[in-house]
Amino acid sequence: GLRADAASGGLGDVSQRQATAGLDGVVHGWDPRMRDSAFELVGHEDLIRTMIMSSDGTRVISGSSDSTVRLWSTNERRCMHTYTHHNSSVWKLYSDDENMSTFYSGDRDGFLCKVYLDPSGHAENDQCIVLAHEAQDNSVHGSGITSIVAYQDKFVWTSNSLSPTYL
Repeated sequence: GLRADAASGGLGDVSQRQATAGLDGVVHGWDPRMRDSAFELVGHEDLIRTMIMSSDGTRVISGSSDSTVRLWSTNERRCMHTYTHHNSSVWKLYSDDENMSTFYSGDRDGFLCKVYLDPSGHAENDQCIVLAHEAQDNSVHGSGITSIVAYQDKFVWTSNSLSPTYL
């Protein structure tokens, strides 16, 4: 079927792992040496719009039109935690942390959030803060966050479908 996003793990013993997701709301794990899906991660109730994978391929974070963000373990093949801090479709995820202990999420309503995972692994202690809200004119649609970039965990840039494009 059609896929909305794809992610690949980096070096390491699971470096061959790749993941795709999309309309069916399932994260499909792939090993290029196999023809069929290596695993499926089921839990979202709507299409998956964005996804990122840790550099070692052991974690996937997915964002969905069901307004949730899910943290998955590819080794355990299960959802480790579901984040419900968005009230609309999650359009973009970003992390420059190879272990994804910190990540950003942006949604259709223009909210930019930052999530810090608890180092001890207790998801109930994870912290989420709203960093920004894109200015929104009710007569114009398209102020949802479509891209996120962060630099050294100090500066964050976002864009939306209304952002000017320069070539």
